[in-house]
Amino acid sequence: MWDRFESVDLNEVATGVLDELEIMIAGVEARVETEQPLPVIIADRTQMRQLWQNLISNAIKYKNKERYTKD
Repeated sequence: MWDRFESVDLNEVATGVLDELEIMIAGVEARVETEQPLPVIIADRTQMRQLWQNLISNAIKYKNKERYTKD
């Protein structure tokens, strides 16, 4: 398992995931912001990509529509 760990630039991971989820994000008129710059960490790149995908897609899926409705 440890052999899959490598240096992972979270800026690249986040950008890639945001590109993949662009249609979903635009479809609900969401805005995703990240603190810049994100760190480079030692991790499994695939797991970090999956983590970002899950966090962003769940945030969009379960957002409170009334709370974020434009007045």
